[in-house]
Amino acid sequence: FMMTCISELYSCDLVQAYQQGFLYIRQLALHLSTAVMKKTSENVRQVTSWQYLNCLRLWTRVVSSQPAEDELGALSFPLSQVLFGVMSLAESMYLTPLKFHLTSCAQLLAAHCRTFLPTAAKMVDILESQDITSKSVASTDAPPLLHYCVKLPTDSLSRAPVRDLVVQEAIILLRHDAEIYRYHVGFPEYAMLTIRKLRIF
Repeated sequence: FMMTCISELYSCDLVQAYQQGFLYIRQLALHLSTAVMKKTSENVRQVTSWQYLNCLRLWTRVVSSQPAEDELGALSFPLSQVLFGVMSLAESMYLTPLKFHLTSCAQLLAAHCRTFLPTAAKMVDILESQDITSKSVASTDAPPLLHYCVKLPTDSLSRAPVRDLVVQEAIILLRHDAEIYRYHVGFPEYAMLTIRKLRIF
């Protein structure tokens, strides 16, 4: 609700919205740059936290609501760079829910701003991870709700229900990625590798 309100407020004055959007996205990029340059646990925790993620989700919503190039569309490029930068920094498979949130943001940007943001490779990487493909342990524990977490509980990836949930979410996001580009002339070539890897999986 708050994100929707802020998005509507920014649509009232696009000049101010662009200036503030540029400023805040730059600030997010600086935090990411610090975490990449000095990979301390505190710096990495800062850019993989709910606060940082919600900032990215907010600006994704704002930019997507005014996607034309003469509106806020130009901010989609630096914002997408930050999204993919955080995904690259979040190497641990326990941060898979965070990657799913960031992938959803990138797909929203791609759909509204008509820009090419390839997210399929990130999802295929998750499916090919050894944590997913190795033998799992049967469990009756309820898996966590991925939409409400940025990090999986410790040792949860060895349990079959958690793995099934991760695989299901990755497949859903792969389908969304295909939906975005399905009318593009280059779609057959783009989807071919993903389809081949899914068949192997």
